[in-house]
Amino acid sequence: MNFENYQKTKEELEKEIKNNQEKMNEYDEKSRMAKVNKFEYKIGLILGISALSYLFLFILPTLLASNSLISSLVLILPGEGVSGIIIGASLIVGTMGLKVIQKINKLKKEAAEKVYKE
Repeated sequence: MNFENYQKTKEELEKEIKNNQEKMNEYDEKSRMAKVNKFEYKIGLILGISALSYLFLFILPTLLASNSLISSLVLILPGEGVSGIIIGASLIVGTMGLKVIQKINKLKKEAAEKVYKE
């Protein structure tokens, strides 16, 4: 009888461990989704991607200074206009980057849910 109680207790503990692990995974996912949906996180991600694209867009005209098209474009637009275009373009790239990251995360979540259901 002592061995039977041991086996029964062991099975109950294994079920409880499995149940607790499922709850922990669910709470981790909810915590991650809450973090990703925060306004501050989204703005930080947009600004981070924008900073990278800004560096690229800032350095690109200096590398292509010998190109006559870039030279004539810089002569046509005032200096403030060029910097405004670069900043605007980098913010647009950052916003598009955020949308792409959100779609990728959504696809990963849907794939994970399919696997979890099976």
